[in-house]
Amino acid sequence: MSFASVAVPIPLAQALTYRVPPELGAQCQRGARVLCTLGRRSVIGVVLDLSESDPPIAPEKIKPLGAIIDSEPALPEE
Repeated sequence: MSFASVAVPIPLAQALTYRVPPELGAQCQRGARVLCTLGRRSVIGVVLDLSESDPPIAPEKIKPLGAIIDSEPALPEE
């Protein structure tokens, strides 16, 4: 199972973790803009990092990414 650290447009000191669904795994890259759920609304975030290791919270409690917005990452790898 893959997880993505995503920067979202709210004032937080850290990125949020989302589960990468298998159908989005090949498209999900660092710098990609993604659609994710934040509370009851959908927001656009940017993938900062990808990981295969389990996060510090239970994986079944992590929400999945909704969609990859662009076919190529919007931001460079740096």
